[in-house]
Amino acid sequence: MNWKKVFESEPFDTAPLYQFSKEELNDALSELVELAPLGKYGDGMDMFWRDLDPYDAPTHSSYRLSTIYQIIRDRLGHQAFGLPSLESAHDLAMVHFQSYSIEVDEALDQYFYPDIAGEYLGGGWSWLNQDIGKRLQEKSIEIQISCPLEDWEAWTALYPWRKCCKLSYLSRNDFIPINSLDWHAANILRWEKVISDLSHPTFTKDDAALSALIHAAVQIGASYKAYLLKSESEIDALRGKGTINSARKGGESRREHYRPDTALRLQTMRKYLKIGHSVSRAAELTATRSGLGTTESNRKLWNRYK
Repeated sequence: MNWKKVFESEPFDTAPLYQFSKEELNDALSELVELAPLGKYGDGMDMFWRDLDPYDAPTHSSYRLSTIYQIIRDRLGHQAFGLPSLESAHDLAMVHFQSYSIEVDEALDQYFYPDIAGEYLGGGWSWLNQDIGKRLQEKSIEIQISCPLEDWEAWTALYPWRKCCKLSYLSRNDFIPINSLDWHAANILRWEKVISDLSHPTFTKDDAALSALIHAAVQIGASYKAYLLKSESEIDALRGKGTINSARKGGESRREHYRPDTALRLQTMRKYLKIGHSVSRAAELTATRSGLGTTESNRKLWNRYK
């Protein structure tokens, strides 16, 4: 029996899906990723497309399709929001910043300066070498201490990079457009550092520290889920570019993120690379041993985000 027989069953019976082999599940997924319905959801600020929750389905047909798609994806371990772990959240944030050619592990310590509109992130941002950023910031502090305010303002106004700040400072002080992908990626790294700082046994015995750890974990989880639900193109489309094109972009986004999760594939490849495998072999093992993507798509994904 294939998934279409389940779809047509009367009464609707999904039990056969749990008897499918892995090959049958993957075949069904390859078809359903193009057919499964999308739903328009909001988070209080933006609207976006994501996989339709069966309980929100407006028709019997969409209910059946979304239910079958959800079961098959879950059986293959392709949860829509990825694995909720600190490691997967960290990898997601790092992939985001690496897409801007930031080839470093400590993104929060990197310096950025504003574009012509005065925005640090969100389209016109620029990244500075860490050593240069540190020297510029030290010079800025020196001028503020030793010279009148007017001199410091004239010095910073001459070149935009003289206003550079660390990403950690921009994140804490609301310089990043709230609820954007940049904001959620930075928020994950910001609260991950809090967890790292408070994870020493001395702190974990303290009630206040435990409360802070819980709050940090909630922040990371919320931004991780929000990031995976969002796509700049989907949000823009819903702001006036047409719901048909928006749904199409939603499907493209789903294929990129959910088939399987991009961060999870990169995370798995990184584990194989750390134990000495080449990129080609890591891509192959990620596909054959871990069941994520194909060898070629994994290799291309790694080369795109490495």
